[in-house]
Amino acid sequence: MKRRIHIDLLLNSEAAADKVLTLILDKIAILDTFDVLTSGKIYGMLNLLQGSSTQTRFNNPLDADILRDFVVGLWTTGALASKILARSRIALHTCSHDEINIQPCIEDNVLVK
Repeated sequence: MKRRIHIDLLLNSEAAADKVLTLILDKIAILDTFDVLTSGKIYGMLNLLQGSSTQTRFNNPLDADILRDFVVGLWTTGALASKILARSRIALHTCSHDEINIQPCIEDNVLVK
């Protein structure tokens, strides 16, 4: 079983999206990841607002919490907090995709700005 985090952020500019994505990927790089399933910028969301999205599975489940707390810090108190817009979302769940008996994934920790 692997812990997965989905991070879907809406930002008010391409520059902010670039900065936030870089910060998140730099943080992911120092954590014990199993895989980074997607990462990148998505354009054209919600009337051309910039978006940043990643899904990552971790070998150590606590690393998902570390990344969640890091992103929450960005959107609440960081220098980019005002650039990260309402409806940005972080969700965690446990994946059994690599197990013999695959179970449906159910998000058990969802935060929405």
